[in-house]
Amino acid sequence: NGLYYSMNAIHWILAHSGNFIDIAADNRTGVSLASDGISIAKSTDGGWSWRESNCGNCVADCSIRYLGFINELGTFYQISNSFPQRIYWSDDFGLTWGVLSFPFRVPIRSLAYGAGSIIATTEGYTTNTKRESKVIPNSQGIISIPLETISIIPCA
Repeated sequence: NGLYYSMNAIHWILAHSGNFIDIAADNRTGVSLASDGISIAKSTDGGWSWRESNCGNCVADCSIRYLGFINELGTFYQISNSFPQRIYWSDDFGLTWGVLSFPFRVPIRSLAYGAGSIIATTEGYTTNTKRESKVIPNSQGIISIPLETISIIPCA
């Protein structure tokens, strides 16, 4: 277990020990973040060296479910393990974080950017009728939220 690097994809060298569950990289800058679910490691040199990093000034317990990178925007995000989930957003390579206002209360599996919107895949699909709103078990959904409707709340 750990984070490895290779010059030829045949021989691999351990760069940082740990049981990492997710990684996000900005190929333009060489900045990468990796999470083991309770902490974040950061590389600024394309994965050759790693150090423990700030989970965010608004993440009290650093309990991270998913990390992601929105390439077109140069923005990292992390999704909390807590429910309702919070989405933390950083546009300075993880130095500071804000909370993304996300209007839905369904478990989020991943986020991506496309066509000017944040695209979220969810672990439950909510159906809405005139009388009720309910989550269908064992289903998945896709939510598209235009960026102009999303606000980022800075953490104190």
